[in-house]
Amino acid sequence: MRLRRQVPSAVLLIAVSCIVLADSPRADHPIIGTWTLTLPILSCSETYRFRSNGMVHTTSGDEVGESIYVISCYPSAKQFYKWVDTITKTNGKRDCAGQMVPVGDQATNFIRFDETGDRIFVCQSESNDSCLGPLRRVSRPSA
Repeated sequence: MRLRRQVPSAVLLIAVSCIVLADSPRADHPIIGTWTLTLPILSCSETYRFRSNGMVHTTSGDEVGESIYVISCYPSAKQFYKWVDTITKTNGKRDCAGQMVPVGDQATNFIRFDETGDRIFVCQSESNDSCLGPLRRVSRPSA
């Protein structure tokens, strides 16, 4: 079910230059923690555990995977964070949408937090026109 789109590696490096130098998100980045999305129509849910080391552990249906993620340090003028995700491990099973996402698959999406910071919407562009969500915060990182 994960929103996927192939992008050239050069775009990844240019779009997130503040992260490339650090290889991980800033320590207080609001994405760090665990997020879940329930899809009642599919009787399925997805969970994303964003770690401060730039790795994300994902479950979606029967799929379990890991990715390297890069996210912009701060939101754009439109209040979206650019998120680039590259699959590094998968169990090869089907996700909530019935798809199998291969290792190496790369997706670029845009995340917008609600006013509480406890819900996010994942969008295909910096617009609310094509978004998935809300994903709800399950936990914050331990201090």
